Amino acid sequence: MQDELDSLATLLGRSVSVDSPSGRLLGYSVQSDDADQARIFTILARQVPEPVRQWQDEHGLSTATGPVRLPANRGLRMTARLCLPLRQHGVLRAYLWIVEGATALTPEEVAAVAEHGRRVLARLPETPAPAGTDALVGLFRDLVVPAPVDDAERLVGAMVDVAPDLLGATVRLVVGLPVSPTSPPSGSDSDGPGGGLSASEVARLVRGLGALAGGPEGVVTSWVATTRVVVLCRAVASSRTPAMADMVASAVLATGTGPAVPFDAPGLLHGLAMADFTAACVVADPRLPRDHAWEQLGVYRLLSHGDPPPWLQTLAPLDAQGASGDTLLDTLETYLDLAGDAQRTTAELMLHRTTLYYRLNRAASQLGGDLGDGLWRTALHVSLKARRLARSRG
Repeated sequence: MQDELDSLATLLGRSVSVDSPSGRLLGYSVQSDDADQARIFTILARQVPEPVRQWQDEHGLSTATGPVRLPANRGLRMTARLCLPLRQHGVLRAYLWIVEGATALTPEEVAAVAEHGRRVLARLPETPAPAGTDALVGLFRDLVVPAPVDDAERLVGAMVDVAPDLLGATVRLVVGLPVSPTSPPSGSDSDGPGGGLSASEVARLVRGLGALAGGPEGVVTSWVATTRVVVLCRAVASSRTPAMADMVASAVLATGTGPAVPFDAPGLLHGLAMADFTAACVVADPRLPRDHAWEQLGVYRLLSHGDPPPWLQTLAPLDAQGASGDTLLDTLETYLDLAGDAQRTTAELMLHRTTLYYRLNRAASQLGGDLGDGLWRTALHVSLKARRLARSRG
C-alpha cells in the first residue's frame, strides 16, 4: 500500500493519505510542501482529530460512492482536499485523501486517483469481521460493562473499523434486567429483581441474539451477563425484536429501550444511560409494561437527571410512620396512577369507598397538601415515583 500512496503522490505532486472510517490513520505518502496543520497533526497522533472528522461527516462522506471535494476550513487549519471513499462490495473500508489546496485536480487526475484507489483497496488489511462476530461483541462488552468515559471514543472508533456501516448510523440501546417469573399483583410495592439469569437462560439469549445480529430485525450486537443484557439495534421503526418479545413473554427480563441516538461515543453513552434508567423503572413499577421505551416513561423522565432525595422530602411525614405510612402512600400512588378514579381504585385495592376517602384525606392532611390542587397533585405523583424507584434500587 505504501508504494501505491507514494506513486500517486509523485504523479499528482500532492500529499496523499488513507484513513479508516473511524479516523485511524492507515498510511500516508512522503511529506510534501502542501501539508497543512490538520494533516501534520493526524500523522503525529495517528488519528484524525474529532473536529476534523465532524467536518468531514458534514459533507456526506459515509454515504458517498464517488469522489467528494471538501472546501478549506481556516478554523481547522485545513486546506481544500479531495476524498475518495474506498468501498468493497458496497461496504466502506477507508478514505483516500489528496490535498488539493488552491488548485483543484483535473478530471484526468481524478481518474488516476480512482485507479490508484482500487489498488490501495486491494492492499488494505483483510476485510473486517462482520457485525455480530467476537471482535464486535468484545468491543461492545468493553463499552457497556462499563467503559470509562475517556475510553469510549477509542472503543466506538474500533467498532466502526470492525463494522464500517455503523458510521453515521442512528441506533437504540435496549437493556434487559432479570425479574422474577411471577409478577406480583398490580399496585404492590415492588416487582423487584429476579436475582439473575440462570446458565441456561444466558445460553438461550446468547444464541437467540447472536442469530439475529446483522439480520433484518436491526440487531447489531449484544452482550449477555447474568444480571444484565444490553442489545445494540439500528433505530428502525420498531425496536422490538423477536428475541426481545420472547424474553418479555417468558417474563425473564424487564426491558427498557433508550432514545434514538447517533452512533458516536456521546450518543451511545447517553442512550445506554437512558435505557438502563428505563429498565430500572420497569423493574420498580409493575404498572409499566415489561417492554418499555424511554419516550413512553412519562413522569419518570423527570427523575432521570439529578438526585431523588429532594422529591422524597415531600413524603417524609408519612415515610417516618412505618407500615401505616406505607399503606397511605401506596393508596395515594394507586389513586393517582388511575387518574383519580375512585371506583377503579376501590376495586383494585379491595376497599370500601369510605375507607378510600378516609385514607386520601388523612394522607393529604399529613403531607400538607390538597388533592384538588392539580400542581400539588402532579408534584406528589412525581415524588411517589421517585420513592418507588429509590426503594427498588435499594
